[in-house]
Amino acid sequence: MIKSTLQNTINQLDELVEQLTPEDYKRKEEMLSGSSIGMHVRHIIEFIECVLQGQESGVICYDDRQRDEILQTDTQEASRRMRMCHRAIQTCNSNQIIDLAGSYCVENSKPYSVKSSVERELAYNIEHAIHHMAIIKIAVKQLFPYVTIPAHFGVAHSTISYEASQSA
Repeated sequence: MIKSTLQNTINQLDELVEQLTPEDYKRKEEMLSGSSIGMHVRHIIEFIECVLQGQESGVICYDDRQRDEILQTDTQEASRRMRMCHRAIQTCNSNQIIDLAGSYCVENSKPYSVKSSVERELAYNIEHAIHHMAIIKIAVKQLFPYVTIPAHFGVAHSTISYEASQSA
C-alpha cells in the first residue's frame, strides 16, 4: 500500500509537470518565496532518491542529497527521474532496516543517527511530497490557470478520508 500510494503521488506530480511550459516550470516566483515549481519538484525527487539509494548503503541522509539543478530547470529530465523512481519503488525492500542520519541542530552540525526502515521513509516521502505539492498547487492555480489540477492534488489522504466521511 505504501509503495503504490507513493507511486500514485509521483504520477500526479509528473502529470502536472508535463502540462507546464519549461519557462513556467523554472521561473522563480515571489509567491513561492523566490523559488520555482521546478525547485520544489527537484526537492521531492531527491528525497525519494535518497531512500532508494540508501538501501544500498544502509544509510539515508536527506542532508547529503545530490541537489541536481537540471531537475529544477528541465521538465523532461524531471519526468524521466520520476519514472525511474516509480519503477525502483516497486522493487525496493520495504522491510529493510536502515540508519537515518542528519544534522538536526544548527548549533551542532555533527550528524545524528536513528534507526528507521525503508517502509517508514517511503511513508514519510508521501507526506513530504504532498506538503510540497500543496505549495505548488497554490502557485499553479494563481499563476498558471492553463494547467489542470486534480481535486486531490496536494491534499493529505487523511484529509480526503475525513472530508468524505463528513459529506456522507
